[in-house]
Amino acid sequence: MPFETEVKIAFRKMWMVGALGVYFTALVRSLLTDVFGVPVWLGQQHRRDLIVRYLYVLWFLTYFFISHVRIDKPPKKRDVPFDVIQASIGFAVAFALGFLDPQQGFSFAHQAYAVIASDVGIIVIAGLAIRWFPKEDLNPVRVVAILVAMVSASAAYISPYDPTTIPVALLALWFLLVRFGSIQMKAKDSASR
Repeated sequence: MPFETEVKIAFRKMWMVGALGVYFTALVRSLLTDVFGVPVWLGQQHRRDLIVRYLYVLWFLTYFFISHVRIDKPPKKRDVPFDVIQASIGFAVAFALGFLDPQQGFSFAHQAYAVIASDVGIIVIAGLAIRWFPKEDLNPVRVVAILVAMVSASAAYISPYDPTTIPVALLALWFLLVRFGSIQMKAKDSASR
């Protein structure tokens, strides 16, 4: 294997493991703070906002893990830039959701912006993947994810505290992520044979 390829593989591993580490650390730190530090008197709306934020950050963490399970293959032309872009988007989303710095990001009063930032992140990542890595089996999942994220972002903008649309959209995004993962694993299993 050429040295340049080995360097790209090593960089991708370092970059994505670092991204996953940051996500996991931010998640655990926030979880401890939110479980033990949130006053009991906070209302149902605030608890719903926390659940939505956790489901989004867990979605990104799971997506990064699934998409990089077998990162040892020689990278394609755009793999490294795509990894940098999607991890950067993930960091921006984690910041917007208040996971990287609890004093920053969008507060409970601005929940709509946190949801919109998450959905825009999904739209950009899926759109870039369609453009740079078109695959017959994955593109329909990516297109539907873009549409669901657009509906979720629109719902957040129109009615940020709607108790149904955003959770249903999040459930759909999780379903699509599971579908994405099963397609990825099937493709990687057949490629390794």
